[in-house]
Amino acid sequence: MEKKSLNRREFLRTTACAAVGTAAMTAAIRDLRFMNAAVAQSNINDYKALICIFLAGGNDSNNLIIPTITSEYNNYATVRTNVLAIPQGSILPISPLNFDGHNYGFHPCCSQLQNLFGAGRLAILFNTGTLAYPLTKAQYNSTPSKRPPQLFSHADQVTQWQTSIPDQPPASGWGGRCADFLNSVNPGSAISLSVSLAGANTFEVGNVVSEYAVSTSGAISLQNVSTNSPNRLNALTNILGLPNPNMQAKAYADTAYHSIITGQTLNSTIDPTKDIVSGQQQFFTTPFPGSSPFQVTTPTSGAKFNSSLGPQLKMIARLIEAGSRSIANGGYGMKRQILFCTVCG
Repeated sequence: MEKKSLNRREFLRTTACAAVGTAAMTAAIRDLRFMNAAVAQSNINDYKALICIFLAGGNDSNNLIIPTITSEYNNYATVRTNVLAIPQGSILPISPLNFDGHNYGFHPCCSQLQNLFGAGRLAILFNTGTLAYPLTKAQYNSTPSKRPPQLFSHADQVTQWQTSIPDQPPASGWGGRCADFLNSVNPGSAISLSVSLAGANTFEVGNVVSEYAVSTSGAISLQNVSTNSPNRLNALTNILGLPNPNMQAKAYADTAYHSIITGQTLNSTIDPTKDIVSGQQQFFTTPFPGSSPFQVTTPTSGAKFNSSLGPQLKMIARLIEAGSRSIANGGYGMKRQILFCTVCG
């Protein structure tokens, strides 16, 4: 291989490019620190949690919200054909009527959504998607470069929804970026601001805050390994650092030790919210659908089907109760939390 010498001009050009990248990274870190400092001084004393229920399955949106004005319904029925179109008489009307001159209704299986909307507890966003630019149909057909990459790939669409960045490779999720921004309001918290009930996800990936995954029963910990058995705990972390302790082995052992302690802390903190012995009142008096047993009853037909969402939401409720409780009362004393769960349709 020929050895190429680096002259002065090439050296300056190369180092200048590297300096630009370093400067940009330094500026980003500096700005994040400034924002965290501003948030830390904002006197946030209340508690709020952002809960993301990610619908991982496909959704036929054209049959979820359906136009009910006769002329518009006829257009819908023509496009959908008689096989896919919902009969007009079966559509659940939305009340109050929309003030944009169009009336809509829900799919007949969505009576609970209809009730929530009528109570003012549900909003509907039309024409949302992962486009990088506002596009007309003509622009979409004529300018491929303005389309999001892999527009009809389900996996890519999931990533784009969780990152809110449809025009470039993902580096973080928008939940993770929020966690980075808000992290300073939870100083010294025993658990992460971001907790997932659905394992690793892109939504909670941040540059500073790491997501912490738990199960519907709590943190998954090693059996009989805790601070109550220090000999086992020390033996385990020592084994992870052997036979030749070095920086990597020590970091791995420290991570394992931190994971064990965090899991024990979380489980002991949410313990007061567990289901009490049968015959006594539970902490949550309103049952979570599908939590015990893991089934939900369909309101219209009475049929039962398995559901994983109820148990996830129950654990989220337990985490919220523990997170919002003060440290003096055995909680985490957190101000903000971001919680993630998912359900497949």
